Amino acid sequence: KIFLKLFILFIEASKIEFLIGDCSSDENVKHENARYTRLGYIELSSNERTEFKSRELKSIHVDADGLFLKLIIHKNYTNRHNLHNQVSIIAINLLEN
Repeated sequence: KIFLKLFILFIEASKIEFLIGDCSSDENVKHENARYTRLGYIELSSNERTEFKSRELKSIHVDADGLFLKLIIHKNYTNRHNLHNQVSIIAINLLEN
Protein backbone atom coordinates (compact mmCIF):
# COMPACT_ATOMS: atom_id res chain seq x y z
CA LYS A 1 0.00 0.00 0.00
CA ILE A 2 1.32 3.40 -0.95
CA PHE A 3 0.38 6.57 0.87
CA LEU A 4 0.71 9.70 -1.19
CA LYS A 5 0.45 13.34 -0.37
CA LEU A 6 -0.69 15.24 -3.43
CA PHE A 7 -0.10 18.97 -3.84
CA ILE A 8 -1.88 20.70 -6.73
CA LEU A 9 -1.43 24.30 -7.82
CA PHE A 10 -4.17 25.39 -10.18
CA ILE A 11 -6.31 28.24 -11.47
CA GLU A 12 -9.86 28.58 -12.77
CA ALA A 13 -11.34 25.08 -12.25
CA SER A 14 -14.47 24.83 -10.09
CA LYS A 15 -13.92 21.24 -8.93
CA ILE A 16 -11.42 18.39 -9.29
CA GLU A 17 -12.36 14.73 -8.76
CA PHE A 18 -9.82 12.07 -7.77
CA LEU A 19 -9.95 8.42 -8.83
CA ILE A 20 -7.50 5.60 -8.15
CA GLY A 21 -7.02 2.89 -10.77
CA ASP A 22 -5.66 -0.62 -10.68
CA CYS A 23 -5.37 -3.62 -13.04
CA SER A 24 -5.85 -7.27 -12.18
CA SER A 25 -2.71 -9.40 -12.24
CA ASP A 26 -3.61 -11.09 -15.54
CA GLU A 27 -4.17 -7.83 -17.45
CA ASN A 28 -1.68 -5.76 -19.39
CA VAL A 29 -0.83 -2.88 -17.05
CA LYS A 30 -2.05 0.18 -18.95
CA HIS A 31 -4.25 3.02 -17.81
CA GLU A 32 -6.79 1.97 -20.47
CA ASN A 33 -7.24 -1.41 -18.74
CA ALA A 34 -7.51 -0.03 -15.21
CA ARG A 35 -10.69 -0.05 -13.15
CA TYR A 36 -11.08 3.24 -11.33
CA THR A 37 -12.59 3.91 -7.92
CA ARG A 38 -13.72 7.42 -7.00
CA LEU A 39 -11.89 8.76 -3.95
CA GLY A 40 -13.63 12.12 -3.68
CA TYR A 41 -13.34 15.69 -4.87
CA ILE A 42 -12.30 19.18 -3.86
CA GLU A 43 -14.11 22.40 -4.69
CA LEU A 44 -12.02 25.38 -5.62
CA SER A 45 -12.30 29.11 -5.10
CA SER A 46 -13.63 31.35 -7.86
CA ASN A 47 -10.70 33.71 -7.14
CA GLU A 48 -12.95 36.78 -7.26
CA ARG A 49 -11.75 37.90 -3.83
CA THR A 50 -8.21 38.42 -5.12
CA GLU A 51 -9.40 39.94 -8.41
CA PHE A 52 -8.20 36.80 -10.25
CA LYS A 53 -4.53 37.45 -9.40
CA SER A 54 -3.73 34.49 -7.18
CA ARG A 55 -3.44 30.73 -7.55
CA GLU A 56 -4.76 28.11 -5.19
CA LEU A 57 -2.69 25.34 -3.62
CA LYS A 58 -4.41 22.24 -2.22
CA SER A 59 -2.87 19.40 -0.25
CA ILE A 60 -4.65 16.03 -0.32
CA HIS A 61 -3.78 12.85 1.58
CA VAL A 62 -4.48 9.77 -0.57
CA ASP A 63 -4.82 6.49 1.34
CA ALA A 64 -5.62 3.95 -1.38
CA ASP A 65 -4.09 1.09 -3.36
CA GLY A 66 -3.55 1.57 -7.06
CA LEU A 67 -1.24 2.13 -9.97
CA PHE A 68 -2.92 5.15 -11.53
CA LEU A 69 -4.31 8.43 -10.25
CA LYS A 70 -6.93 10.05 -12.49
CA LEU A 71 -7.99 13.68 -12.15
CA ILE A 72 -11.30 14.86 -13.59
CA ILE A 73 -11.24 18.61 -13.98
CA HIS A 74 -14.70 20.17 -14.02
CA LYS A 75 -15.88 23.35 -15.67
CA ASN A 76 -14.17 26.64 -15.15
CA TYR A 77 -15.47 29.67 -13.33
CA THR A 78 -16.60 32.23 -15.87
CA ASN A 79 -15.13 35.70 -15.63
CA ARG A 80 -13.96 38.48 -17.91
CA HIS A 81 -10.32 37.31 -17.73
CA ASN A 82 -11.07 33.80 -19.02
CA LEU A 83 -12.75 34.39 -22.36
CA HIS A 84 -11.88 30.94 -23.75
CA ASN A 85 -13.11 28.95 -20.70
CA GLN A 86 -9.70 27.50 -19.87
CA VAL A 87 -8.56 25.68 -16.75
CA SER A 88 -5.00 24.87 -15.83
CA ILE A 89 -2.93 22.81 -13.46
CA ILE A 90 0.35 24.57 -12.90
CA ALA A 91 2.08 21.92 -10.79
CA ILE A 92 1.48 18.52 -9.24
CA ASN A 93 3.80 17.20 -6.55
CA LEU A 94 3.38 13.61 -5.32
CA LEU A 95 5.18 12.63 -2.12
CA GLU A 96 5.36 9.00 -1.05
CA ASN A 97 5.43 8.13 2.65
